[in-house]
Amino acid sequence: MKNCLLLASFSLLFLFPIQAQDQSLNQYPSGETYFTFLLGSTAEIHQLTKAISIDRVKGDSVWAYANELQLIKFMQRGIDFKVLQHPGINPGAVMRDYTQPLTIWNFYPTYSAYETYMAQFATTYPAICTMETITTLPSGRKLLVVKISDNVNSEETEPEFFYTSSMHGDETTGYIMMMHLIDYLLTNYGTNTEVTELVNNLEIWINPLANPDGTYYGGNNTVSGARRGNANNVDLNRNYPDPEDGPHPDGNAWQPETIAFMNFAGQHHFTVSANFHGGAEVFNYPWDTWATLHADDNWYYYIAREYADTVHLHAPSTYFDDLNNGVTNGYAWYEVDGGRQDYMNYWHHCKESTIEISNTKNPAASMLLTYWDYNWRSLILLMKQARYGIHGVITDQTTGNPVAAKVFIAGHDNNGSEVYSSANLGDYHRPIKAGTYTLTITADCYQQQVISNVVVTDKNTVNQNIHLVPLSTMNPDFTADKTVAGIGETVTFTSTACSNPTGYLWAFEGGTPATSTLQNPSVVYAATGSYDVTLTVTNAGGSQSITKTDYILINPPTYNMSNSTVNACSGIFYDSGGPSSNYANNLNYTMVFNPGSPDNNLQFTFTGFSLEYHSTCNYDYLKIYNGNSTSAPLIGTYCGTTSPGTVTANNTTGSLTFVFKSDYSVTASGWVANFTCIPTSKTLNLTLLLEGLFNGTGMNKAQNASGDQFAGNIADQVTLEMHNAASPYGIVGSPYTLNMTTIGTASLTLPGTFSGSYFLVLKHRNSIETWSASPVSFSNQITSYDFTDAASKTFGNNVKTISGKYLFYSGDVNLDGTIDSNDLGNIDNDSGAFLMGYLPTDLNGDGIIDSNDLGMADNNAGSFITVLQP
Repeated sequence: MKNCLLLASFSLLFLFPIQAQDQSLNQYPSGETYFTFLLGSTAEIHQLTKAISIDRVKGDSVWAYANELQLIKFMQRGIDFKVLQHPGINPGAVMRDYTQPLTIWNFYPTYSAYETYMAQFATTYPAICTMETITTLPSGRKLLVVKISDNVNSEETEPEFFYTSSMHGDETTGYIMMMHLIDYLLTNYGTNTEVTELVNNLEIWINPLANPDGTYYGGNNTVSGARRGNANNVDLNRNYPDPEDGPHPDGNAWQPETIAFMNFAGQHHFTVSANFHGGAEVFNYPWDTWATLHADDNWYYYIAREYADTVHLHAPSTYFDDLNNGVTNGYAWYEVDGGRQDYMNYWHHCKESTIEISNTKNPAASMLLTYWDYNWRSLILLMKQARYGIHGVITDQTTGNPVAAKVFIAGHDNNGSEVYSSANLGDYHRPIKAGTYTLTITADCYQQQVISNVVVTDKNTVNQNIHLVPLSTMNPDFTADKTVAGIGETVTFTSTACSNPTGYLWAFEGGTPATSTLQNPSVVYAATGSYDVTLTVTNAGGSQSITKTDYILINPPTYNMSNSTVNACSGIFYDSGGPSSNYANNLNYTMVFNPGSPDNNLQFTFTGFSLEYHSTCNYDYLKIYNGNSTSAPLIGTYCGTTSPGTVTANNTTGSLTFVFKSDYSVTASGWVANFTCIPTSKTLNLTLLLEGLFNGTGMNKAQNASGDQFAGNIADQVTLEMHNAASPYGIVGSPYTLNMTTIGTASLTLPGTFSGSYFLVLKHRNSIETWSASPVSFSNQITSYDFTDAASKTFGNNVKTISGKYLFYSGDVNLDGTIDSNDLGNIDNDSGAFLMGYLPTDLNGDGIIDSNDLGMADNNAGSFITVLQP
């Protein structure tokens, strides 16, 4: 049954007397339990459906499945429940090994007989039937499919139709019905006009058994004991990528069956498909995951109504009458996340529906012919729908070659409802309800074409072949097989330029090779960063270029959770599943990260985090220790979606230790964290020259009355302030006093955590306050800033040029921000008094206030020198 998130007017889980909570898990069936309970309200329904697999609801009664871990979690909720006989138990499951000739489908084949029957179809009817193995599962059982077509070994410009059944292994009615359908089509070809036309005009694919491990859970010789889930007890109809809920909506890794069917869909060009279930009797159509109606909702209702109404003509009034007399929109029934039909519609542009064909999931063999008699006509009608609507072939007007193009109906299509022509044949197929439509056809290197007033009537075909006009210009462009890669990883580029260029010239910033003349070159990058790529194409008409700025992002190395020790200063840290897969069950890993450089602390920033949730993090959890072993202090234990955020080592080793454990069931997408080394200290190196002390190359040492004011090579002292980068540019922290050497250098040691961007403001006892031209970033361990090599290094170019150097103006004796008569007066007074020493009025630092100092200040005052600030 399609089943999952129930929306209706249910209420918060009502806590009944806790009878089941204290019972031992051992008394319940292993692997998968089927049970019922009462529901009171809706507040916890989302959590409930993620904890167990809800099968159906009637009033306040709920029927559900749970594997062992799910049952434990459900029991912890304290809800009274009753275990039921599993729907897969089938005392009436008459089993039969392979027999020939086959005359009637009133039995279940053993698994070996199933394989033989599928192979025998192709052997007996080789002109119209082939069999393929989609995949072989770890159990050795196979996902098998037959193709039925008049030219079965060739691809044709015909719609591809796909039927599949029993992805829930205990829902077996469709399994035998599909075997019967294969037999019916093959044996009636050439004698039955309806069947012959279908086989001649469609490529029909039928997979009777999508979950053989679930169906034959009780052994290869019986379907009694069948289970809903696969061998891993995973519900396959929750395991697909979801348009709304992402790649892993159920928290499980993609199962072998899921991967196989996704690959199979990608290899084909399916127009219409359906998957069969049991547990209800209704035709269910998209969407399941959200309330938005499908662009072709009226078409879906039309074909669903046709299917159900045709069944009603040949069945008792009590059959196939669920919901709207056998028809429902999926979400209107209840929400399903990760379902197959939404996956096919959204990503493969295939009109897939879900058909529930029997209230009894695993019926007695004696009922199989009855269900066939009720449904076979509807099965044929649904296949016919793939032939109706708008069909055609899209080709290049000049060469006649097929073109892969998008066929979009403006004002109508959305969420993947558009269709595409196949690359190898150019055929496209657009089932749609009666109406008048405008088609927009687009393809790389071709002019867009719009076809108006395409009139469609129900149960008829409109043939609309399209010839696209190639672009006359080269339109240089390219793609890469990846735009985010790691150091040393190969990136392959593909030119998509039009009009058949005769020459290619690539330029790869930071890449090896740096240039290439190949049409589709491969490149390796040795360092992290963002890199430009340029392509120039040429032909007889000239050349054209395109540059994509920061097109390739090379990330630091990646590390997956494992039992290991890492010495590094940058990278990306993933759970054991890496960037694209869930972590696995039953893991117990300890991983130590040490900083790759001395005098550094590691810092991890988690940008994604999702583990199986438990209120005390007892199921799956990540522990982080502040040191290089689990004996170090514990920083925290994390599970669910409670992210560690940013974690910084604070210990003598600068290391962090991670411990990850997962239990035996349920996984999630895990985590991703960027890590880097944070130096225990940072250094700011400054270069500046003061006009008063400048001697042509460096600076003289400031004197007092008896000699050098400062020991060693210290010329003088300056004060450094850091100001915010944005108005009102307030000072950050306290000022720093720096010793300035005779070559004009000064250094400051800051904490390793110091970061941000700030204006540097330098003050001196008799020089103009001077600002850096712009804020300076402290993202690196060492930051250097030279005020002497260009006037543009100071805000407003507020420096003086002497001998090719740029100097801070001297003369602001009273530090009021302007060199003026007040400063001149102070110098003149001290000079007249014959003062000596380390005084502000001694501009040239010779320990004597005299006319030399007065002249320097007078020159600057005449130039109206003042502080320039943002």
